Amino acid sequence: RLELSGGGRLWLSALRHGAAAAAVALSPSEADGGRLAVGGRGGEVEVWRAESGDLLASVSVVPAGPRRAVAVSNWVEWLSWRGDGGALGCAAGRCVALLSSGGEVVARREA
Repeated sequence: RLELSGGGRLWLSALRHGAAAAAVALSPSEADGGRLAVGGRGGEVEVWRAESGDLLASVSVVPAGPRRAVAVSNWVEWLSWRGDGGALGCAAGRCVALLSSGGEVVARREA
């Protein structure tokens, strides 16, 4: 559990598949209860409602297909919400993706 200033609470749990969190980003928009993006090993990003702890979306930044034996290269290394909270930028391994506020992949590029 992470205590926030002003007495607010944010419940932070591990990714559902048990991997450690490598990147975390809190949406700047609080109008919808706030959203917390958490990325880990394997290129997975989960979006949670910060206020309630409900899972809103789970998506892979890395496209489906053969994965490397050592998943370190697929760790989600970077997450950043757009200023209004309307989109989430993600980077994992050699892939970058733009997710909508609902967690759908809008665009993806692989180097």
